[in-house]
Amino acid sequence: MPTLPSPTSRLRLLRALLRECSYLPDAHARSYLKGHILSRYRANRHLETRDSRSHLEHTTASALPTRARDERVFNLVANARRAHSVLARANEGARKPLLKVLLYAYGRAGRRRHELMAPLRQPEVPANDAAVKALAAAKAPAQPNNLEQWSAMTPRLLALVKSQKQQSPPEVTRAALKRVEPLLPTTDIWERPLPKKREHNLRRNFFKELLERLLPPLPETEWLRLQRLVSGTTPWEGPISRRSRPPQSEKRPIAVWRPTLGLDALALQQGHRPAPRKADRPHQITSRYMRRLWGLVFAQCPLMRWDASEQRWMVQWGSTKGTAEKVREAESFLDHHLFSGVNEKGQVDKPRMPSPIRGTRIQDLPSNPGVRMRDVPAILGLIHELAAYEHASSSVEATEEKLLSTLSFPPFPSPGYARTFLLFEPAGAGPTPSSPAGIALYFPSYSTWRAQPGIWLEDLYVRQDCRGRGYGTRLLSALAKELKSMGGARLEWSVLNWNKPSIAFYKSIGAKPQDEWTTMRVDHEALDQLAEKERPITGRE
Repeated sequence: MPTLPSPTSRLRLLRALLRECSYLPDAHARSYLKGHILSRYRANRHLETRDSRSHLEHTTASALPTRARDERVFNLVANARRAHSVLARANEGARKPLLKVLLYAYGRAGRRRHELMAPLRQPEVPANDAAVKALAAAKAPAQPNNLEQWSAMTPRLLALVKSQKQQSPPEVTRAALKRVEPLLPTTDIWERPLPKKREHNLRRNFFKELLERLLPPLPETEWLRLQRLVSGTTPWEGPISRRSRPPQSEKRPIAVWRPTLGLDALALQQGHRPAPRKADRPHQITSRYMRRLWGLVFAQCPLMRWDASEQRWMVQWGSTKGTAEKVREAESFLDHHLFSGVNEKGQVDKPRMPSPIRGTRIQDLPSNPGVRMRDVPAILGLIHELAAYEHASSSVEATEEKLLSTLSFPPFPSPGYARTFLLFEPAGAGPTPSSPAGIALYFPSYSTWRAQPGIWLEDLYVRQDCRGRGYGTRLLSALAKELKSMGGARLEWSVLNWNKPSIAFYKSIGAKPQDEWTTMRVDHEALDQLAEKERPITGRE
């Protein structure tokens, strides 16, 4: 057996591990891995002394305890050196080691995954005395036929299994769930009934494989924090700067833990060094880079909540739809002015002069089906312009903070009550390189007679200097396509009676006025009085 490292070198290795943990780009990973390393060191600290043999299982030979202890120490030191290598490469920005660190920190792999899985296996506590009596009166089936009757499957665990089977998260650490119930043959190879012992073993192996592929839910605080990091709502604090190294004369000798007869040493003796794989190459750690990795981890993180109204567990998975596109939009808006006028091939675009009659062709206008958070000031400005056009400027109570908390932003589905279409003028046609020309703010509705969804257009506005160019038709056409994609039945909106130009425009595109309907509204004090007049309906009366 190779010579064991001295206690001093092992202590230096511990300090090196803690030092690398302190430079990780994720705050949660820093705290979790630091505590994990310290707990592992304290759990095996008894191996530092040769006299402590009570923790070892020895039999006859007197030299066996010492040898077993040395093997244990040697394996622990080897694992610590590999962990130090992973942490060092993660701090250099290598994708595979950094992703591995994040997966361990957020419980997608390693010991923390088993810690998060433990509550799922515990039986649920009955809510009241009636539930206790019902549980005592219930008889377990002698032969469970499906997953719901399996004794080890709690309702919370069953809800998570069904949700993961339906969601199909990325297969980064765990293989996909192919089925939620075991496939049991009715007969054996001799066409005889399947033995009970064989059936029991098949169910046990299936349940074991199921637990190995299951992704445990994250605590709600961690899940929401990770969601804000992926969406960019919580800004990344940036990489932690390392302390400057001392001068050359004051440098301390650093122990090299890599074996001298490894493949790297042989390659160096031959005069060349193998290039690292692409996933292990150093990478600059930026906000965009971290959000992509967080998004990959977030797609494997479910959140479980108990719905008291439906009396069942609700599972919500982290979504990465549009995450990469949103990251590109959030990180590239500063480059818009730097590379304005240059196409994808690096060629300078020729300025396109608008037509003196119709302006720029409508199909050449850039539009975005889902506004970004940085477009909120432009949305608020268009809302004020619309209020001034309708002679109701004093009625506007909207602010940027309210819009940020009530509008829905991609990736969808996301929190919010309404969505927005923005139409921008081409570069050079407006006061800024991308001036908003119009807005359509809408939210979903429903037709009970047709049992189909619909869209209610709350506001449609085109700036006065941009009218007569087909911009309103472009916005309504985008809404019609959105409605058709969701299988909707109708697009509805309201218009002021004195707004004759808008009414004529709506009729020209096929809209029909609903003269037999009268719009009713309750707000302000009337709404408060109505809410206090009757108690809310909670169930069958």
